[in-house]
Amino acid sequence: MILCLSLLPVASFGQSVLVHGSARDAETEEPLPFANVVFVRQGTGTTTNRLGYFFQRIQRSDTVHVRVSYVGYRTFDTLLIRSSGEMTIAANLRPASVTMEEVEVLGQSKFYDKGSYPSAIVFQSKELTALPSPGERDLLRSLQRYPGVSFQSEMSSNIYVRGGSPDQTLIQLDGITVYNPSHVFGFFSMFNVDAIKAAKIMKGGFPAEYGTRVGSVLDVLSAEGDRSRFGGKASFGLINGSVFLNGPLGRGSWMVSVRRSYMDILTNTLGIPLPLPDYFFHDLHGRVTQQLDDNNRLSATILNNLDDLDFVSEKNNDVIDEAVYSTWSNRLIGIEWGCSLSSSAFLRTIVSNSSYHGNLDATQNVLLVSFPGGSRLINYGNRLEDLSFKSELEWSPTTGHAAKLGAFFTKYNLAYSTNASFEVIKSEVLRDYSIGGVLLQDEVGLTDKVTVTPGLRITKYSKRDDPYFEPRIVAGIRLAPTLLAKIGSGVYQQWINGGQPAYFLTFSGIDFWFPVGQSIRPSKSTQISADLLWNVQPGVDFTVSAYNSKIENLVELRPNFEESQNLSGVFYSGRGRNFGLEAMLEVNRGVLRAMAGYTLSWANRWFDDIDDGREFPARHDKRHVLDVVLTYRASKTWEFSLAWTFSSGQAYTGILGYYELDQLTDSISASNTLHSVLSDKNAFRLPYYHRLDLGATKTFDYDSWKLRLRIDVYNAYSRRNALGATTGFSDDPYYRLLPIIPTITLEAEF
Repeated sequence: MILCLSLLPVASFGQSVLVHGSARDAETEEPLPFANVVFVRQGTGTTTNRLGYFFQRIQRSDTVHVRVSYVGYRTFDTLLIRSSGEMTIAANLRPASVTMEEVEVLGQSKFYDKGSYPSAIVFQSKELTALPSPGERDLLRSLQRYPGVSFQSEMSSNIYVRGGSPDQTLIQLDGITVYNPSHVFGFFSMFNVDAIKAAKIMKGGFPAEYGTRVGSVLDVLSAEGDRSRFGGKASFGLINGSVFLNGPLGRGSWMVSVRRSYMDILTNTLGIPLPLPDYFFHDLHGRVTQQLDDNNRLSATILNNLDDLDFVSEKNNDVIDEAVYSTWSNRLIGIEWGCSLSSSAFLRTIVSNSSYHGNLDATQNVLLVSFPGGSRLINYGNRLEDLSFKSELEWSPTTGHAAKLGAFFTKYNLAYSTNASFEVIKSEVLRDYSIGGVLLQDEVGLTDKVTVTPGLRITKYSKRDDPYFEPRIVAGIRLAPTLLAKIGSGVYQQWINGGQPAYFLTFSGIDFWFPVGQSIRPSKSTQISADLLWNVQPGVDFTVSAYNSKIENLVELRPNFEESQNLSGVFYSGRGRNFGLEAMLEVNRGVLRAMAGYTLSWANRWFDDIDDGREFPARHDKRHVLDVVLTYRASKTWEFSLAWTFSSGQAYTGILGYYELDQLTDSISASNTLHSVLSDKNAFRLPYYHRLDLGATKTFDYDSWKLRLRIDVYNAYSRRNALGATTGFSDDPYYRLLPIIPTITLEAEF
């Protein structure tokens, strides 16, 4: 059906003209992905692809007014005069400067984004640099400011999108899957903002070109580097430092970003006593791009990160009572070939390898896990590697069509082990398995006001006989010149599940990944998502969204999963439903940028083995969330920012009371053991959460260097929010989160 639609002209357009071209930075020649391209007179538009290219057939006209916009750049306007059936444009956008004398709107309105992608937010790295943050700007932390995207606690950078768990969000870097993007304690993710060009988050209803997850998609693109000159940036704060370098190479460019924390160096090398665990992380991120000829380009991406945590809290007579030793890492490499087959066809192929390794050793009293026989060391090991191939053809066969055909294949190798019971557990974890399939979609312009994108994704899982069909449909309807409606619906499958033990849920740390097996079926969600976008006036946009997602075969790690012999003992399997409303107001007036977002949401779960199958809220369920973000450029050298968040308390399982039980010990003497009486699953709520962050940036020049001094105040009024409930034997019923934390960071750009 989709192929047939692609071959049929849309009658309402009449004769057509093909407009194609690219968007680039005029100074660095770096491609600008996800740039808005608007055909003003026709009232239609598109966006550039990941490599900065675009093409679209529009109604034939002797002249075409094209407007290209991108955050942080001056809008590019040009008038094309038709001399044949094709028009070519090279949009070279110049970085915009904001002065107090001339206020210029720097941002691009989300109103002109491709109308068929609902609940999608596109932003560039420039938008992240102004937000206050403890030490360093971060991609995942910034995403948590948007409606529908929340966090578990201040100690976690994991994102929970519209009630889904972190493993239900597909995270890609240049098309390569990333499995654990977080560093411990949650202040940073592995994405260094300097090494990122753009990102797109699709909170629901995403099209057929994305798969393998039942929730949402975060598509991150690396910066490619300056093709005209060598340059870089160095940043040093109280916690970590980073260096970013880039420059030309042949007919292309290169970039590399290195970052490392150094609290362990201060503690060990300099002998500075700090009440902190022995911990460090490092990130290496690089990309090389070569333009082979006018139609072919080759790129390679590499990323390597490591977290190393060594924590000993107590020693009695040289015997360790409480200790945690943990490491986890991501390593990925990918090669991407982009080929312009013609003015209306573009082929993109990626071959990649991505791996995640995690290891944890801990004493049982640290993990609050109960085993007979007393305290001992518990070990977990998890290794996941994938080898992937994907190829996608973008093609505009006729007027009003933008088709996409693709094929994909991923081979997984996974191992999990534990010695919690003094031996390696042989579970139903599959060492080798694979998924593969095809995708088809076509964005059809039914009229100049209505766009529909039907799609289908067909996947074969090597351990099951029948293929899986995932139909999708998304649409955009322009109700008025300043009013746009978007809607998306589809079926989504997930063949690999990740999670953290209950004792790690409150902060970023090691993950455990398992494939589906004979005892656990693939998770399946049926989603519908709708948006209404109103361009109130230039620089002011208002969006309201509604969503509903039903999940079958939803999985959750069992409390004592380490003793399981198969996957049904590792996971609970049940159902879930996530639904809610979102509203967002964005103001972009040059020196002033503001965003206010509100979310009303429910995330409910049903498991036969929990509370006799009764409904309960997910741990990360938050009924109300409100975020306000302001940035103001007071002068050419000073910029100020404010971010405030308020949310309902998270759900948790409370303790209703205690009772004593006599037990016989090895010495045959009686002892009284205190046991707790628990409430229903997640029947209680933590107190309301709120926090204010402030930031100020001073920019000045020193010789040929541009320097920035950033001062941030995290939790400005020192609200000690609740992390979780205590056992009830302390004066404070809650474990408390961080107080006020001021930080200072110096950046040098050359």
